[in-house]
Amino acid sequence: MRMQASLEFLLIGSAVAAMSLFLILFYSRNLFSQTSALAGMANASANTSYYAQPLFLLDYLAPSTTAAPTYSVAITRRSEKLGYEIGTPSYVVNLTEFSHCTEVGFYGHPFNVSWQCGTANAWDYLAGYDCQRSGTYCIIPHNTSYGTSALSSQRKFIFNITLAIGSPYGTMSSQISSLAANSPVLLNGQTVGYASVAGVSSADPSPSVTLMSHLGNYSIANQTYLQLYNQYKNTLYPMLAFYNGTGVDGSTQLSIQEAVNSFSSSQIRLVGSSGGALPCTVSAGYYLCNATYPFAYLINVTLSPTVAQANQTLYYLGSVISIRA
Repeated sequence: MRMQASLEFLLIGSAVAAMSLFLILFYSRNLFSQTSALAGMANASANTSYYAQPLFLLDYLAPSTTAAPTYSVAITRRSEKLGYEIGTPSYVVNLTEFSHCTEVGFYGHPFNVSWQCGTANAWDYLAGYDCQRSGTYCIIPHNTSYGTSALSSQRKFIFNITLAIGSPYGTMSSQISSLAANSPVLLNGQTVGYASVAGVSSADPSPSVTLMSHLGNYSIANQTYLQLYNQYKNTLYPMLAFYNGTGVDGSTQLSIQEAVNSFSSSQIRLVGSSGGALPCTVSAGYYLCNATYPFAYLINVTLSPTVAQANQTLYYLGSVISIRA
């Protein structure tokens, strides 16, 4: 019995071992077949870069983009002047003096200044004189042909410039003047828009001069003599007005005469000299000076849609040029 059982156990073990060897050989062969197939696919794909395109991409076209045209600007052929209005002239005054015995009316009262001096535009005062009564001293102001004029602090801008606009279509140009509100923009001789100046500024300081005029000719007034003339005038005129038509003593009369002499001397020196030739010109009531620095402009340019497809703001030497369709 024991020997029979051992023989059966050996037979069963041998069968199990044979079955395990069969299974190992079977799976090894399948794995080798699959590995060979994958290697073949890998070798095939390594020799080409083509791949099938998905069906939904077959009709796709990349979008085409067109950049908006860009512009460049320049301001050339500048003629730029600053104009200052010349103020109303203040004429230089010359004084006429004479004296006579005072004329009186029926009751012994002196006649008025018009009677004594022959004009209401005069001052008179009564003082000692070699006659029965006091003497009358007349002082009459006369405007000479010389005048001094100040310049207005307001100034106007006088200009004639060329605006050049570079574009993909060619160079456009516009001749812009202070005399015209709008100026045509030309491209190849054809008008393609208009330009207008909305604002102008200048870095130039205003001239601090006083002009001397004489018979239509101008010069710079000598500032030293002009200051003395105004100083003596501002002293004399109130004095004459205060003593006008009154009697004065000898010392007061001497003070009046000294003031008159000082004023007359300053007047002679003022009209006999000038501060030199004009650095600028005079035209139509304006003092015109060439600009030292280029003007800065604010220019609006409106172009036809055929040459302006986008709005742009450009800058040139302090100027701002706005291009609009």
